[in-house]
Amino acid sequence: MSEHAPYSPALQAVLNSPPLERKGWQATSAPCYIALYLGAVYFDQLGRRTLAIGGLGWSVFGAAVAGLLCYVLLYRVPALWGQKTGWPFTVLGCSTFGTTGTVGLTFIVFGLAQIAVMAMATLYAVDWAFQGLSLCGLVSVKWLKPMTIPLGAGTSPVLELRSPLILITSLVWIYAAALTGHFLVRIIAALMKIYPIFPALMLALAVILTLRGLPSFQPLVTDPATSAPVVDGGPRAFLMMIQMIFGFFAIAGTVAADFGAASRTTRDVRLGGWIGVAFASWTVATLSLLTVAGAVGRYTAPLTLKNAPGVGNFSFRTALVLGLPETVAGAIFLFFSLSTLAQTCYSADIFGSRFEAVWPRISRLRWNLIGTTVAWLFVATGLAIRLEEIFTLLGALFAPMVGAMTADYVRNRGVWPGPRRGLNPAGLVAWLLGVGVGLVPLIAEASGWSDGSRLQPASVFAFATAFLIYTLLAAIGAETQALPIPQQPQAACEPPAPAAVPPSPEPAPSPA
Repeated sequence: MSEHAPYSPALQAVLNSPPLERKGWQATSAPCYIALYLGAVYFDQLGRRTLAIGGLGWSVFGAAVAGLLCYVLLYRVPALWGQKTGWPFTVLGCSTFGTTGTVGLTFIVFGLAQIAVMAMATLYAVDWAFQGLSLCGLVSVKWLKPMTIPLGAGTSPVLELRSPLILITSLVWIYAAALTGHFLVRIIAALMKIYPIFPALMLALAVILTLRGLPSFQPLVTDPATSAPVVDGGPRAFLMMIQMIFGFFAIAGTVAADFGAASRTTRDVRLGGWIGVAFASWTVATLSLLTVAGAVGRYTAPLTLKNAPGVGNFSFRTALVLGLPETVAGAIFLFFSLSTLAQTCYSADIFGSRFEAVWPRISRLRWNLIGTTVAWLFVATGLAIRLEEIFTLLGALFAPMVGAMTADYVRNRGVWPGPRRGLNPAGLVAWLLGVGVGLVPLIAEASGWSDGSRLQPASVFAFATAFLIYTLLAAIGAETQALPIPQQPQAACEPPAPAAVPPSPEPAPSPA
């Protein structure tokens, strides 16, 4: 970027976009975040490392604290800055990370993360659809068994792939969803304003039908992760629940500024956050945990599940099969499958929009298909089912972004100082160190460092690290030169359709 052109074409396109139409919290943040939490990707595996070792009380308490932390730390500051300035996160980040740094983080890193989101949504949509059809007697279980491909002779490692039926179906579904997201994303968004009521009803039905098993539920005495006796199960469950929910929400927290820019008042920002973030995350998590506890409480023998993709006995998926009549469970699987697939549409379109803005020589549709192809590889290998690792990665990448921005907000007493030229060292160093802290559990697990894997909630520590480092570096003058604050165009426009993962009403170069 030259002295006369401090903004990249991607940022300039956002700056030239007309502002969003201001609306109340009922039409902006709250419904989109509620729809986000009602996706099976969020709540399916919350009980594996929490309910299993700590019981229901500690797990529900952890979910409540996690919801509050998501609101206070990840949502509130970006949303307030967005409401005050009218700018989305991609512009506000220019103050914290610089005009060059914000392109790398809010366009490229954010766009790449959508590949993981796309893969998770597609695998859950296809897997749960076939699980539902199987329970309804329409598909044989033998067609759903994974394949193993030897990578060498003898006892060499093998590559495990999903069954041929799931591979073919997921390939068709992911490309169909990606093209739908490219051409018809507004129609999908309009449908998803109504459709989430059905998953909500299905979740409530699951709780009602499994409640009778709650008095008999007991957590495990042997830790399923280590095969050792459970020690301090309650506190560990509490911290792991915070880690799972905080890490899951981190990427959606970065676009809270976009919802703030579409909010009429700070009251709308607060109400949208309290209801759509803090309360919704806790409520959905609690209902799913009650379902799992009730279903597991009815059984004392070791549990098994047809076609279970290695998620253990304390997943919501397991609870549906164990605790409900087969046809009812099958119908619930199908409802959640359809709602989850919509997230593939949003993520594909967001990926294409962000990357076309940075590299416009490749069209948005081509970027869309490139990201879809990479996402399908994660689906085919089953890596997209490893939600704990994916939530940890997303938390490590995005919680420090908001942590550094929050430090910038506090330092300037809530007044946006405007963009900074080039790379802002304070923001970039704070983010990198925060990412390092957030990745400790993954690095520890890969290297066998047991003490490191206990650093939880790592995503919260990543946020705190970025906040502290930015504050220290800014205090010693490590921030770059500030540019004049850009003025928004005066014309108003209808806000783009909100996305489910992540919900983003931003006036981007190619609006979703």
